[in-house]
Formats: sequence, structure tokens, C-alpha cells
Amino acid sequence: MGDDWEVWATIWRRFFGIPTTPNTAHNEGFSHHNVESYSPVMYMDKGSEKNVPNRLKYYREKLVVTQQEMEWRTGVGSRSWPHYESGIREPKIKLAQKFAQVFNEIAAEKGIEISRISTDDLYPIGG
Repeated sequence: MGDDWEVWATIWRRFFGIPTTPNTAHNEGFSHHNVESYSPVMYMDKGSEKNVPNRLKYYREKLVVTQQEMEWRTGVGSRSWPHYESGIREPKIKLAQKFAQVFNEIAAEKGIEISRISTDDLYPIGG
């Protein structure tokens, strides 16, 4: 069982980006002190972050709509819209279609003349 704990402790540390230091190297398990001394944050290289290019912010601002209203109209979770807008999260195709539908509805409601927005407009190939 001791070996299993060491394997899981190593996996846990790698997943949460916790470095193995001399303080934890001798003790493969985590005591209260070990966990408290490290923040469970995933450390990533800047180059490893994946951002999905999109035009969500462009259309949202063009139609003068808040992020909160887009969350409400599309049904995405609270504070999720900024993640879609910045490209941190990528929606499934059905949700991307919902985004386009909502943008078109807002344009019609506000009387803003704009060509029909499609998912290809929101997520252009090649950025």
C-alpha cells in the first residue's frame, strides 16, 4: 500500500503543479504541513496555453450587449462567457450555433442591420 500512495502522491503533485522539494522528497505522502505550504495551482508555460480564436467579443460589443446578458441568453454558466470570449474555453458545435442564434436575435430586436451571423463568422478558420 505504501508504494500505491507514493504513485498517487506523485500524480497529485504533478497534476496540481506542486514541485517536489527537499521538504517533500523524503516524505512521499502529504502531511497537513506539506499541503498548506503549496498552492494547488496548475503551473503552465505561456506557450502551452490554448486559446481558441473567435469573434465573440467583436459581435457582442457591436450589438452593445454585456457579458452577463450573453450568459443569460445563451444559458451558459455564471461567469463562463469571458472564458469563451477569450478563447480559454471552446464550445461544442451546438453551443456555438446557439451563440450565433442569440446574436442574430439581438440584432433583430435592436434593429441593427447586420448580415446573418453564422458559426463560421464567430469561429473563422485560421483565426
